[in-house]
Amino acid sequence: MMMRNSKLLNGEELLPDGIKYKEYDVYPYQKGVPRGTERIVIGEDGSIWYTQDHYQTFIRIK
Repeated sequence: MMMRNSKLLNGEELLPDGIKYKEYDVYPYQKGVPRGTERIVIGEDGSIWYTQDHYQTFIRIK
């Protein structure tokens, strides 16, 4: 998992509201290769989410 540590804006409110989230790439960045759509999202409350379709749907891991 690439530790990209970007803030995720929960604008569409697909994740629980009132929590700050950070996004991480599932695969390491390679120059010239698209990042893909898979991400791990970690909430400040300790929740962990997986999205395979770039934030369209989420699966709770923890």
